[in-house]
Amino acid sequence: MGKPKILCIHAFRISSKIFLQMLTTYWSPEILDRLDLHFVDAPYPAQGPSAVKNLPQFPPPYYEWFQSTEFVMLIGASKFGYKTFGTPKLAVNAYSTPIKLPSLHFIGDKDFLREENLALLDAYVNPVVIRHNQDHRVPRLG
Repeated sequence: MGKPKILCIHAFRISSKIFLQMLTTYWSPEILDRLDLHFVDAPYPAQGPSAVKNLPQFPPPYYEWFQSTEFVMLIGASKFGYKTFGTPKLAVNAYSTPIKLPSLHFIGDKDFLREENLALLDAYVNPVVIRHNQDHRVPRLG
């Protein structure tokens, strides 16, 4: 069996090159040699400052995944980790302030993650919810 192929998506306002550099700094070659890593840059040049802009080892360009996002549509979505897997330490602050981006949530009555879908609503200011009688899927709508 070959090495597992892994898509490596960088964080906000850095780049694939910086992400690769971070991994090679913090992970041993014994780990990296066992993985087939594929790095991609986000499609948009960063529109604001990067958290790494003052670190000479991480020069520009920097990229971001979204620009001018007007709203988010979430289907069967839950907080990262939440009750099923626990919230990773790096994600603890992700929901520390209300998300003011308008949101549309599709929640299935038979979704095995229904409780977690409902918990995500608390993260958003004035979420709009469409409930359906299906499970964890893109719902069939008339």
